[in-house]
Amino acid sequence: MKENFDNAVQYVLNDEGGYAERSNEPGGAVNKGISFQLFEEVFKSDEYFRETFYPGVTKPDFSHLKALSDEAAKYIYHKYVFSKISFDDMPVGVDYVMVNTATMQGVTGATKLLQTAFDLPVTGKLDEATWNVINTTPALELASGILLYQCQAKMNDKRVGPYIDENGDKQKGFGRGWSIRLVRVWQRARKMINNT
Repeated sequence: MKENFDNAVQYVLNDEGGYAERSNEPGGAVNKGISFQLFEEVFKSDEYFRETFYPGVTKPDFSHLKALSDEAAKYIYHKYVFSKISFDDMPVGVDYVMVNTATMQGVTGATKLLQTAFDLPVTGKLDEATWNVINTTPALELASGILLYQCQAKMNDKRVGPYIDENGDKQKGFGRGWSIRLVRVWQRARKMINNT
């Protein structure tokens, strides 16, 4: 829902954190949850983005992604993530869950998880059957279904890594952080839904 944008985008920015260079990120780097691959695509195709946030820059590099402001990140999220999951048309709380899922697993991935959770044909598109489920299923059930399948998908992600290292005490990979985040997303979504 449109009125939930500020809350949802701020939660995503807080959860995604800052800049990192990693070989397993699309394009090799990420900042505020925006991969260099997406950043470069937006930079090349979106004149407004270039002129507003990076005047005079002709070819972006990691330093430009590292300097990404919250306002520039919000612009990218609004135009290239939120709009692609039809954020404005989603029920409150479900909108946030879908944005969080799209940030972690891509827009198509988020839609596929929703479809999987509700035994729909898995097309990766918000088709008529998917909208029918969204419009007729209680928001708490939608949110929990998406998050349960997202949790399963994230725990099978190769970047989870082993939970215990060879010494038996150090956690590796993203698994613990992802699981904590998904619980936090559920708590926020439930609060959003209960307050509507």
